[in-house]
Amino acid sequence: MSVMQKLNLAALVLGLAAFGYYLARIVPQMGGDVSVIAWQMPMAVSLGVFIVLIIVAGVIIAATDTDLRQSKDRIDDERDRAFERRGDAWAGHIVQGFVFVALILLMAGQPAFWVANALYAGVMLSGAAGLVIRLAGCRGA
Repeated sequence: MSVMQKLNLAALVLGLAAFGYYLARIVPQMGGDVSVIAWQMPMAVSLGVFIVLIIVAGVIIAATDTDLRQSKDRIDDERDRAFERRGDAWAGHIVQGFVFVALILLMAGQPAFWVANALYAGVMLSGAAGLVIRLAGCRGA
C-alpha cells in the first residue's frame, strides 16, 4: 500500500468519525425548533479535531513508512495520481449538488441551521465519496 493510499484511508476513517460525532451531537436535538439547536460548536469541534488528527496521521504514516524512507522522492505513482483525479472530480460533482441545495434553502428563507448543515454534509460526504473512489481504484488496479 502506497503512502497516498494510507493517507486516503486515514482521511476516510477520520472524516467519517468526525461527521459521525457531529451527527451524534445534533440529531438528538432535532424534532422541534431548529433555532435552539446548538450546532455551531459541535461543527467547529468536529472540523478542528478532524484537521488536527489528519495532520497527526500524516506525520505518523510518513515517519513509519519504510518505502518512503527508502525512496524519499516518490510518495505516489501515476496510478495514484489518476485515482486521485477521478476521486476529486466525483467529489467536486457531489459538493456542487450540495451547494445547489444550500442556495435553494437560502432562497427559500430557511434558517442558517439547514444551510450550514447542507454545506457541511456536502463537504464531508463528497470528501468521503472521493476517498472511496480513490481507494476502490487502487484495489481494482
